[in-house]
Amino acid sequence: MALLVVAIAWLWPAVSFAVQPLLIDDSYTESAGVGVNQVHGKRATIHVSSRFTGFLWFDLSTLPAGTTSANIEKVTLSLFVTRSSVRAPGSFDIRLVTGPWNEST
Repeated sequence: MALLVVAIAWLWPAVSFAVQPLLIDDSYTESAGVGVNQVHGKRATIHVSSRFTGFLWFDLSTLPAGTTSANIEKVTLSLFVTRSSVRAPGSFDIRLVTGPWNEST
C-alpha cells in the first residue's frame, strides 16, 4: 500500500498553471519635449526614462476563471534593450494603471 501511495504521488501532476497572456496594447507618453502631444502607440519601441513612461496592456482572460492576485505566485516579464538606447544604468517601477487607455490615443 505504501508503494502505491508513493507511486501515485510521484506520477500525479503538480497543481500549477503556466499561462501566457496576450499583449493587447503598448505605448509610451512623453512628459517634456517635442513629443508631449504626440501618439506613440504605433511605434516599434517603448521608451522608459525620467521623461518617458511606458505602458503595456495584457489580456488576462486566459487565466483560469476565478483567479485573483492572491493566486498568482510569480510573473516573469522579459524586456529587450538595444545597446545604443541605454545611456546609463538604472531601474524602473512597475505600477498598475487604474484608468482606461489605448495605444492610438
